[in-house]
Amino acid sequence: MGALGVALAVFRWRQVQGRLTDEGARKGVHITMGALTLTFPWVFSETWPVLVLAGLALLAMGLLR
Repeated sequence: MGALGVALAVFRWRQVQGRLTDEGARKGVHITMGALTLTFPWVFSETWPVLVLAGLALLAMGLLR
């Protein structure tokens, strides 16, 4: 969840500076989080932590909306 928060903050900061478009910031967050999730098979030995993280991320995105 920390990585998601950092990614959102960094890409938003770059967007406010005028260095990224809305679409560029969105794609940046997607690429960053996609790369992070590629490590999940090595980090987690069970499925439930991934499901908890997915649920928390959905909740966070819903609250941001």
